Amino acid sequence: MLKKLSVVTIAKNEEANIAACINSAKGWADECIVREKTARLDKVIILW
Repeated sequence: MLKKLSVVTIAKNEEANIAACINSAKGWADECIVREKTARLDKVIILW
């Protein structure tokens, strides 16, 4: 059975940096999950 490697990122006010963070995991992570937390918003996004 193959094991999966997941990357989970919790971000707050990181709009300028989050794309580079996500893109750096594309080559080696099987799954990428981002939790975005701001004063108005708290959501989880599964990117792949």
